[in-house]
Amino acid sequence: MTAKKVINIFLALVFLGTIFTAKPAQSALSPTNAKSLFTKMDRTSSWEYYKTRVDDSLIAWDESYLLRAYLFMYEATGDKQYLDEFTGHADTFLTRRDSVRGIKDYRGLSLPAWRSGKYTDYKQYVIYAVQTGLTITPLALFAADVKKDPSLSAYQAKADKYLAAAGDAIAIHDMRDKPQYYDVNCHWYEEGNTMHLDRPINMNLAMGSAMLAVYQATGDSTYLTKATKIANYFKQYLILDSSTNSYKWNYYPDDSQYGKVVEDMDHSLYDIEFIRLAYQSGIFSSTDMQKFANTASKVMVKSDGTISARVDGTGTTPYPGFISNWLYFYNWAPSLADSSYKILSAKSSLVPKELCGLGLLNKVLPNDTTEPTPPPATDTQQPQVSVTAPAKDSILTNDSATLQAAASDNKGVGSLGFSYSADQQNWTGIGLAELAGGNGLSGTWKTTWDIKDIKDGAYYLRAIARDDAGNTAVSASVACKIKHASGSLIKNGDFNLGTQGWVNLNNSAKINSSNGNNYLTNSYSWDFYQDITLSPGAYKLTACTKKGTSTKGARIVIQFRFSNGTKTIPYDSGYKNSGTGWESMPAITIKVPAGVSVTRIYLLSGGSGTQHFDDLTLTAI
Repeated sequence: MTAKKVINIFLALVFLGTIFTAKPAQSALSPTNAKSLFTKMDRTSSWEYYKTRVDDSLIAWDESYLLRAYLFMYEATGDKQYLDEFTGHADTFLTRRDSVRGIKDYRGLSLPAWRSGKYTDYKQYVIYAVQTGLTITPLALFAADVKKDPSLSAYQAKADKYLAAAGDAIAIHDMRDKPQYYDVNCHWYEEGNTMHLDRPINMNLAMGSAMLAVYQATGDSTYLTKATKIANYFKQYLILDSSTNSYKWNYYPDDSQYGKVVEDMDHSLYDIEFIRLAYQSGIFSSTDMQKFANTASKVMVKSDGTISARVDGTGTTPYPGFISNWLYFYNWAPSLADSSYKILSAKSSLVPKELCGLGLLNKVLPNDTTEPTPPPATDTQQPQVSVTAPAKDSILTNDSATLQAAASDNKGVGSLGFSYSADQQNWTGIGLAELAGGNGLSGTWKTTWDIKDIKDGAYYLRAIARDDAGNTAVSASVACKIKHASGSLIKNGDFNLGTQGWVNLNNSAKINSSNGNNYLTNSYSWDFYQDITLSPGAYKLTACTKKGTSTKGARIVIQFRFSNGTKTIPYDSGYKNSGTGWESMPAITIKVPAGVSVTRIYLLSGGSGTQHFDDLTLTAI
């Protein structure tokens, strides 16, 4: 055989080898192919393994993302088999709680949450806020879906149990009234309109997601208020990259060691779920969503198809499939769908967070259309919205006010929320309104604004309407004033409502009554105080005191707390009663400097024994 023939045979064999060993070409992205890929990937792995895992954090990091995946698939297809898969896991979530298993955390507490020993070599068991938030968010979102869809009434009993479990779990991470159980995962710091745990950003936002999910399921504005404060804390650390009109942020900006470490791909998944829920609740705007979308599509998805390790575009992540979770921003960056599908369809199996992203891909893709009918045109028309109540320059004097807006849209308004501001720059969400008349095409929306804890002053109101395509419209702002019946800035200064409005740790201070009049009795204890948000300026504080068992007199201490965490005690006034009856303490003039987030007022005895207080007032000079 000649050398030429040998070479030709060799080349032929090589060619045939490439035919039979080359990987088949990937199918094009379509709703049908995305659903088929989910079915294939879901069946590739056995998820039963997770149903018995305890103490190792997998219920949060992995299994909760299976629940999200199934919820997205139900929302995409309407197929209740996915809800049954969801409840198959969720039911075991409840049985694996510490309180049900009868086991304790390192504090000796057996609580309705899920402890972990993974990060202490199982020598100590801790209940982590981030893991609680991740675990319960899908439980509450399931309850929200059941609430709004009458066809899911068969799931109502389970939804009620899941929702109760979510509320119980959130509560254990706020131990401000139980300092003996202090833990860094359960001590919230409230400074003005912000609220945070001394933990990384993602851990705060994971708990915020749980609060917003419960808010969606219940309408309880308490959760919305807290989540809004968490969002305000997060917003102050967002950094705008003007070259790409995108946001970036650091992992733990308050920490000296990690303060300059940019948020990574894995932890960003906990952040973006909160951002999505906050947008639905009127906390983030469509403009914000576009900037977050640009973070993914313009920064994290690189030109060579690889995915960055961090939100500033640096590094290359070993988990490229996680980019599919950023499809929360699909309406602002549709290219993320192709990028995600290309990565996920090239894999032979998926981890739970990737399966979650694939479920989200199914949810955001438009439905298949039957040929030759062309696909529907993209809806780009914004709603029309205006505030109709209260009227301009209204003075709100009650503890609550009715808010009303008129909104219309070519396809139908999907949701409408209200927010307020003192300067028309920093807005705080009030909550979602209910459709009170008409329909989504043209209707009236109403809600109630709880203003009893908002200080007197001038404010602006606006309404934000959204349609199902993500188009958003913001109304013109309407000016109003809040003027409570009492001129005092101190809440419940006469103690007629007991200790309401005051912090009374360990119930150290007591309410007494004489001839129908309530008054406060406190010892030399710093556990009784009230926090007030005051604008810079001068104020006058007055009070009545009565001699108790202390010989050193009554004492009022005023402390300023700044947003950077520092605090000062510029006013420390004592008064020794000359008689045994009630006496007016000399008025205290205080000057609140700029930058103060909270002014704290303590009432206590000047030494051992007790003193009595009544009729406190604080007015601006």
